[in-house]
Amino acid sequence: METTGVEKHYYALDTFKGFTKNDLDYEIANRGKKLREIAAFESNRKSWFDKTMRINGFHNVTSIKEDATKFDYSTLAPIAFALVDLDLYLPMKKTLEAVFPFLSRGGVLVADDCERGIVYDGALQAFTEFASDHDVPVRIDLNRLGVIVKK
Repeated sequence: METTGVEKHYYALDTFKGFTKNDLDYEIANRGKKLREIAAFESNRKSWFDKTMRINGFHNVTSIKEDATKFDYSTLAPIAFALVDLDLYLPMKKTLEAVFPFLSRGGVLVADDCERGIVYDGALQAFTEFASDHDVPVRIDLNRLGVIVKK
């Protein structure tokens, strides 16, 4: 955004404590994953993120400590760009569904980790199901980024 001169405010949502127990349990019970494969991102702090943003001169970023699947995205609407990086199937699917209605016309939604053969392949499954459910083309850029441009 900085290099292209975009001066919009940026919001970053994160639990800052890793995946929820429900999402991990779903991956194990329904997607055949092992806990040791998918348990990650537990040692993170909102204060660390905020400090990193300040140190790097980013003053247009607001971090929100929240489960992305439960956040009210209408409070940020209209959304011009959304990067959804939730790795696991359930949170990716729920968040894509929650964000999409508030994406502006011409807005871009990017889903990270849409890649086959990786531990976090639930993101790809959620993205392709979402695209099918909403009759939008499945577009994968750079072999891992699911991209939707809202018409």
